[in-house]
Amino acid sequence: YKVNLVSVHGSMDKQVEAIVFDSRKMVENGAFVAVKGVQADGHAFIEKAILTGAMIVVCEDLPAKLVPQVTYVQVKDSSVALAHMAAIFTETHRRN
Repeated sequence: YKVNLVSVHGSMDKQVEAIVFDSRKMVENGAFVAVKGVQADGHAFIEKAILTGAMIVVCEDLPAKLVPQVTYVQVKDSSVALAHMAAIFTETHRRN
């Protein structure tokens, strides 16, 4: 699968410390992927993720209000984006 980008708002020149889809596990300088699940929609936790350190948000639906310092990457399917990001992140850190 390829990640279908819809739009990007903000700088893509950022290095993330972690990729998470559970806002309770967010770390400073992390990337939060808002996944629509069966029991909860990660989009409801975007604000919490930003308050706890997310500098990049990957989502299907953009929030009504965008925080200027945060980069928002809107995709067609955030589950697919999460899988690709995790694979790339793991491979990159394995080499270091």
